Amino acid sequence: MSFLWRLVYYSFGFFIGLIILSFIFSGKKTTCNYSPNDRVIADISKKSLMHNFIINENDFIDSARFAKFIKSAKVNFSQSNTKVDSCKIYSLYGYEKGINRNLKLKNCKKRIIILEFSEIE
Repeated sequence: MSFLWRLVYYSFGFFIGLIILSFIFSGKKTTCNYSPNDRVIADISKKSLMHNFIINENDFIDSARFAKFIKSAKVNFSQSNTKVDSCKIYSLYGYEKGINRNLKLKNCKKRIIILEFSEIE
């Protein structure tokens, strides 16, 4: 059997396998969180927000606003404290309503506690 026929058989089997895998994983919420930023964001988004965080009299963060911000946020590991055993403190930055914001939170085992939510100048 020549190399060309082996390549054709291999390609045919490979594409059939890809089609089968696409049907298996199409209905599931599978993600590939390889980078540290993605793993932290996925861990934070799974947990519940402990309470609403009041910024000022007219502005507060509820769970819907928190979830929307987390989707586009990036973790600033240089300002985060991940060496603690109990609740790790993360600093996240991102845009919300066209404003560059910084979010500092405690990531405990079962919940999230917001420490600070401020604008970045």
